[in-house]
Amino acid sequence: MIINYNNKEITLKFSFRSDMLFEDATGKTFTAQNESEWLQYFFCTLVAITKDETLKFDDFLDWISENPTVFYDFIEWYSDYQQSVMNLRKKAEPEQQTDSKKKVSRSKKK
Repeated sequence: MIINYNNKEITLKFSFRSDMLFEDATGKTFTAQNESEWLQYFFCTLVAITKDETLKFDDFLDWISENPTVFYDFIEWYSDYQQSVMNLRKKAEPEQQTDSKKKVSRSKKK
């Protein structure tokens, strides 16, 4: 997802740094339970990607208030990304189980 923030084009991407910043700022794990969490997580993602710790949350809130569709696009982008990760994990699970069974059967042969 590409956004234009402070006259800069920024490509958002998944980052564990976003999670860490969110947890550090809020003292809890992101659960996507309410608008406040989503706004805080979006801001943390922006800081994580730009690595600009001078960004101010109040300025971000002003910007998002002027560009509300970007907020909803972010939620959709994040949700789609998480769903694709879950789908990949589900596809990999049968392979992992098969690999585990092979290891067990090989160890029994010895």
